[in-house]
Amino acid sequence: MEDYLRFSLLAVIFALTACGYYFYTAALLPVVLIFAAAVLITLEIFFIPGFGIIGITGFCAGAYGVYLNPRPDAILLALVPALFLAFLMVKTLSQTQLFKSFILTSTISADKGYKATSDSADWIVGKKGAAVTDLNPSGKAEIEGKRYSVVSDGQFISSGSEIRVVSNEGNVLVVVRA
Repeated sequence: MEDYLRFSLLAVIFALTACGYYFYTAALLPVVLIFAAAVLITLEIFFIPGFGIIGITGFCAGAYGVYLNPRPDAILLALVPALFLAFLMVKTLSQTQLFKSFILTSTISADKGYKATSDSADWIVGKKGAAVTDLNPSGKAEIEGKRYSVVSDGQFISSGSEIRVVSNEGNVLVVVRA
């Protein structure tokens, strides 16, 4: 229920801002177009996947609403409440459960066992094994009873051939026919 109160408060603040703009300029069409643009773009961002006709229509409606504005200084005057409204929306909406569901809160760290690269495999350089799959140029090989993803030095090595590890370049084991 708390989220509905926050959304209602934001709607009231927006309505008061729009009414103030309307009474200052005595032109309702630009206000309606800009409000429609905000609604359409919000629908496009949060509810309709992709960037399509709804978002483009919203952008065009907003641009036309600004173009139709009879007093250019009214936009500057409306900018202050609009910035205040944007600040309130960020502070208020960030507390709602809906917007919290968009934020990733779990972390991945080394102390939990996640690593970007594997441990150094320099010990394996010079070891011999057998190609489990065809290496054309990449494939699988078994070295000391363990399977590894390997890359040949450019030549085709058929499955079952004896291979030797010549280098470890990052996470890539480079092998040649033994």
